Amino acid sequence: MHKTLFSLVLVSFLSSAGLLSADEIQFPKTKYVAHVDGKDKELNANLIFSDGLIVVKARKGNSVFASIPYGEVNSIVYERSTHARIKTAILLSPWALLSKGKKHWLTITYKDGEGQDFVLLKLDKKEYKRILATAETETEKEVERIIED
Repeated sequence: MHKTLFSLVLVSFLSSAGLLSADEIQFPKTKYVAHVDGKDKELNANLIFSDGLIVVKARKGNSVFASIPYGEVNSIVYERSTHARIKTAILLSPWALLSKGKKHWLTITYKDGEGQDFVLLKLDKKEYKRILATAETETEKEVERIIED
């Protein structure tokens, strides 16, 4: 009885958290890092886990930056980097220089035909934990974590 109730509560929790669902799981605050004209450019994107695919598509329009089957994923690496908060210090308060901002990055390497390719994503600070959990659950691959302090 207790195991059945626990299982029901767990499935309900995972479904409401978006971790267990037949539908797609979307993260709309993601940025896709594209190399355009010799420079890296951050483009607004939706990161979608759906039907055995990781899809990165433009937030506006129908452009698909990447569509990666779970079985083709070689590795998933999360990196948190820190940076000085210079703009905040200039605009608001010099005390901001005493703290550091954080950026969250996700690199997905995958098989692309005979070779290998990758996707670089900048994650939103409010979504990155759920993205990591979803990536591990959906792809059944462990996310490597690199934390810079």
